[in-house]
Amino acid sequence: MGDARFLAKNAGKLSTIVAGKLSTDYLYDNVLYPVVITAATLYFGVAWGLALAYLLMTTGSALASYLELRGYDWIAFDIKEYLSKVPIIGSILTGALDRKGRYLTFIVLCCWSDPFVTTAVLRRGQPGSGLSDPHDMKLFWASVIVSNIYWTTRWTVIVEMVIYVYTNYIHPWL
Repeated sequence: MGDARFLAKNAGKLSTIVAGKLSTDYLYDNVLYPVVITAATLYFGVAWGLALAYLLMTTGSALASYLELRGYDWIAFDIKEYLSKVPIIGSILTGALDRKGRYLTFIVLCCWSDPFVTTAVLRRGQPGSGLSDPHDMKLFWASVIVSNIYWTTRWTVIVEMVIYVYTNYIHPWL
């Protein structure tokens, strides 16, 4: 009964967050990352292309995550309260946070999601307080750096594998 009341009370906030997160995450992580990394590595080579793609994507990620946090603070939604109601992922994350597994939770969130989610879950400040707490600001920038190292490396490996397979196994037959 408590879950139904929580969801009914926060339905508008939840739909705003979910719609925004799903669209930006999908487009950013699965469309923009591969396109930027493919273009950068083909034009500049793997090393310089990776560095350029990292700088471009980190800048975009920092801006997008900051704007998402501003919107999140504007609706004053407490993601920790919401996660405590989500059956599997929420119980794992809140359990890790309760057991002081903040570093592991930080790494998992950076690889699973983005700086917005990482900061929203692990922040000390209350929703609506912005990034005024120095811990929250450090957390935000650390999550921007770690998230983008993971996502840039991941997509570079995938793109380079596809290019290798194409040039060595598919292209010779064309």
